[in-house]
Amino acid sequence: MLNDISFIIPIYNDNPHLDKTLQDLYIAIERSQIKNFEVIIIDDGSDEPVSQIVGITRPGVTVLRFENQGRLKARLNGLKESKFDQVVLLDSRVSIIEDSLKNLSSCLNSGNRVPTMVIAKITFPPETNLVGLFWDAIARIVWFRYYLDEKDVTLTEENFDSLPKGTTLLYAQKAALMSAYDCLSESQLSNRDTNDDTLLIKRIVSNHEVLLSKGFLATYYPRTNLRSFIKHAHHRGKVAKGGYFASGSKGSKLVLQALGVLGFLLVLGTYSATLSLSILILGIGILEILFATKIRIKHLLSLNLLAFPFLLSYGTGVIRSVFSR
Repeated sequence: MLNDISFIIPIYNDNPHLDKTLQDLYIAIERSQIKNFEVIIIDDGSDEPVSQIVGITRPGVTVLRFENQGRLKARLNGLKESKFDQVVLLDSRVSIIEDSLKNLSSCLNSGNRVPTMVIAKITFPPETNLVGLFWDAIARIVWFRYYLDEKDVTLTEENFDSLPKGTTLLYAQKAALMSAYDCLSESQLSNRDTNDDTLLIKRIVSNHEVLLSKGFLATYYPRTNLRSFIKHAHHRGKVAKGGYFASGSKGSKLVLQALGVLGFLLVLGTYSATLSLSILILGIGILEILFATKIRIKHLLSLNLLAFPFLLSYGTGVIRSVFSR
């Protein structure tokens, strides 16, 4: 049975989602029969203090407020305040599925090798609009093999760039997380645009058993209006250099290949614009057909409608991160 566990929820101006996050967390805790736990909410300098907006009356909840330092530092603040050796990191836009903690407990008590970290599978609500579905569409295209298989997967240094992972919902031994934090530089800790998913998980993968669990589940409530989507895409662009597109990663190699193809088409266009444009249109058409076999029509529509604003916002974020260092 899973017991003696600290739940850490960092939050910055996402207060409307917090009440549902807590409600679903407590349902999952009750169904898993966890008796000894604490919930630490780290208010990362929200414009309005969380304690004044959300009526937090549930037992075991503590709200701690710090100046805005970014999610990476907010979680570290929560870890330092936690009293148990097992922790679950949970974002405030996430609703944990009611049997997820029970499944996590089974996962930790089965087999000879107990994972030090368990990464949850994240789903999107079925009613999510086209703006919100964009990120789900990207994930299901890039990691389609992962979504086709219902088995748990062990994350290793070899397959690290080929599988989805993140700290949206994450179980870990506190000592391993603190050890990973100790390896970070002060500039990484103080930078609000540091990609903590990659930095923390990759350091733990090199020394510990890390599991991607299909039974440890949560629903993520994405940003569903265009303005917040563009702002979020810009932020993701800023953290990309240290994340999926870090030097030597599979993502960085794909970017170089894509730039090479575009460069070739530009050169070809100086000789024959018609031929260059025809090749581009044919390539896009082939990609559309491939995408259609991996995702639903609604996902494909979202991808087509938002590809340009995403690339524009994401690209400016990447450029900003490159020239700010």
